[in-house]
Amino acid sequence: MEQTTIINELRKFEVDGERYNGMVGMEVANYRNYLEDALNLFFDDLSLFMANKDKGIVSDYISLTLSNLERGEKQLETRYQAYCQEHKGEDWQLMDTAVALQKEFTRQMRHRLEDVLTGKNPEERKAVIRKDELDKEAYNELLSEYGDLLSINDLTKIFGVSRQTIYNWEQEGKIHHSDVQGRKPRYLKSDIKAYIMYNRPDLERELLHRNG
Repeated sequence: MEQTTIINELRKFEVDGERYNGMVGMEVANYRNYLEDALNLFFDDLSLFMANKDKGIVSDYISLTLSNLERGEKQLETRYQAYCQEHKGEDWQLMDTAVALQKEFTRQMRHRLEDVLTGKNPEERKAVIRKDELDKEAYNELLSEYGDLLSINDLTKIFGVSRQTIYNWEQEGKIHHSDVQGRKPRYLKSDIKAYIMYNRPDLERELLHRNG
């Protein structure tokens, strides 16, 4: 079974002038769609693979893929940090957003593979997008006024709490920021939306009402 397309794309780090992984800023939405298509194709192929192989072979294959994902994630972070150190003062907005997408899809792939490996029904996992279309629409609308990366000031405004509270939540493991050496922390909007929808439905309704 072929896994290189999605694995290679999630670890890919190529900078050429103002292009990152072959795209410019206006193409970020297309990049998300590309990653989603590649991910879905992988799991379509995995379903066929599982239908024709015994459980031991499937288990070994998934374990190998998880290992490749972990190595790829570390490789991406290492190259990203090195580039940031070598190009201080440059505009990294496109790169920040694209790397955040790569990390987001790495987590998605890892979670789905772990579900297959453990036999867990994917519906049992804490989902950021609920089953029905109304909730999917609400997910897309939630925090739509923000970009893919949020600052700590954005979080204080969204949650109506102090910066210290945000720091405390990080210490407690409730939220996590993307580390960028020498720069202020940024938070993936997708992670914050997931946290809100699963843990704070009251805040979700309030935020949607504000934008309604």
